[in-house]
Amino acid sequence: MSFFSEIAKNIGLNELSLSGGYSVINYNGEAVYLEGVIRLLSIEDDTIALQLRGANVIVAGMGLRISELSGGCIIKGDIQNLSFEKRRKKHGK
Repeated sequence: MSFFSEIAKNIGLNELSLSGGYSVINYNGEAVYLEGVIRLLSIEDDTIALQLRGANVIVAGMGLRISELSGGCIIKGDIQNLSFEKRRKKHGK
């Protein structure tokens, strides 16, 4: 069982609620790990926007840099805010 599956089980979610979705871990405002990344939308010194499965996320802070982008994404720096915008599923998909 994966780390995220174990957490979902402990908070009462099932595997279906995780499929096709995304997961995010904020490590004390020093780094963020994102799973379910589809593509990078924009990158600037103080914001990085990503399209995830089911949502777009904007990571805001200072000195942001992407240290890994394969399977998951790790963003390091002084993480000050994470904002999410759920994406609506298109009809017929």
